[in-house]
Formats: sequence, structure tokens, C-alpha cells
Amino acid sequence: MSEEILLYVIPAITLLGTGGLTYMLAKKGKVAAMWTIGGLVFAFSAFMFIGLENASGWDGLGYLLALLGLCAPGAAGFGLGGVIGWITKPQPTAA
Repeated sequence: MSEEILLYVIPAITLLGTGGLTYMLAKKGKVAAMWTIGGLVFAFSAFMFIGLENASGWDGLGYLLALLGLCAPGAAGFGLGGVIGWITKPQPTAA
């Protein structure tokens, strides 16, 4: 059971959590909050790449798994949630 959690559940929660949060923020027009979340996703990815670059032997496997299991779904959720929220945002009407 623990292998299924690592392979499917954690990346799915990351994707849906980031996607849902950015969807709501984009729909409400909270640009600064979206920049903050995008910066956090970028910073985490950068730290994982730096750690992977400095690791030797099998030590980089944890960084690689974090990139594939957390960074990639988080970035995909950020992009998809932001675009869908921006598209479905109510347009202002002329008075």
C-alpha cells in the first residue's frame, strides 16, 4: 500500500491542491498571491535541481523523486489552474 501512496496519491494531491488553489486565485484576480505560489514552486524546483547537481552516486535519487513527484505535478497544477481560472473569470460589464 505504501508504494501506491508514493506513486499515485501524493502527486495527485499536489496536482489537485495547487491547481485548485491557483484556480480560485485566478478566478478572483489575486495576481500577487499567484506570483507568490509560482515563486514557491520555482524555488522548490530550483533547490531540488541544485541538490541533484551536488549529489553523488545514489544520493541524487531522492532529489529526482521529489522533482518528479512534487515539482512536476505542482507546476502542472499551477499552470492549468491558473489558465482555467483566468478563462472562467467573470468579465466586467459596461454600465
